[in-house]
Amino acid sequence: MLIPIIILVIIVAAIVLGFFFKVLKLVLKVVIFAGIAFCIVMVIGGLLVHQDAGDFVEKFPASPKKMFLMEDGQMLAGYRTTDFKDTYYYSESEMDNFSAIIRDGQAEELLGEDYKLIIFNKDAFADVENARLPGIDKPFTAQEIDDLLTQGGASARLADILYLTLNSSIREQISFEDFYEGMQERLGGDEKVKGMIFIVLIDEASDNNTVKFLVDGVRDSSIKVYPESSMFTMYRIMPKSILEMAIG
Repeated sequence: MLIPIIILVIIVAAIVLGFFFKVLKLVLKVVIFAGIAFCIVMVIGGLLVHQDAGDFVEKFPASPKKMFLMEDGQMLAGYRTTDFKDTYYYSESEMDNFSAIIRDGQAEELLGEDYKLIIFNKDAFADVENARLPGIDKPFTAQEIDDLLTQGGASARLADILYLTLNSSIREQISFEDFYEGMQERLGGDEKVKGMIFIVLIDEASDNNTVKFLVDGVRDSSIKVYPESSMFTMYRIMPKSILEMAIG
C-alpha cells in the first residue's frame, strides 16, 4: 500500500510543480514584456520631452505669451509680452475678468493666438526670500513683496518703502508727495509695479533654468501651462530623474 501512495504523491507533486513552473514562466514573460514596454515608453517619452524642451527654449523668449499670478482664484498680477521689451500690464478690471474665466475652468480660452499662457500660483515663489526691482538698489523682503502684491495701492506702498530708506536730510528737502509723483512717472501705476515684481519673482525662482522651474511647478500643481505640450504632460508617468536628464 505504501508504494502506490508514494507514487501518487510523486505524480501530484509533479503536476503541481509543472503548473507552478508554467505560471512562473508566464509571469516572467509578462514582467519582461512589461519592463521592455516601460523602457520603450521612457525612451520615446524622453526623446519627445527633450525635443519639446528644445523647441520651448527656442520659441518661448521671442513668442507672444501671457503670464498670470494667482492666489485663491484671484489674479494678483499679469502681463503679455513677446520679448520682455514690449510688455503690456493688465489693468485691475481685466484681471478681475480673467479671474472669473479661470475660476469657471475656461483658462485656455484666454490663450488666444499666443504661444503660451502660464498661470502661476503665488506658492510657486515661496522660496524667494528677497528680490530687487530694476533700477532700485534696495532688496525687498518676502513680506514686502507679499504686501505689494496683495494689499492694494502697490505704487504708493512701494514709494513709501523707498522714501523711508532715504537719508533724513534728503527727506527734509523733498516731500513724500513729490517723491511719490516722481516714482509714478518712473515706474507707473499699481498694475505695472505688481507686474514688474512678478517678472522679478519668475527670474529669481527660475535661477536661469526656466524649463526646469516650469516642469517642477507643473509637477507640484503650482504652475499651469496652456497648451500643455509633451514636456509638461510626460512628467505624470516619467520618473523625475529621467525627466531632468531629458530636459537637461
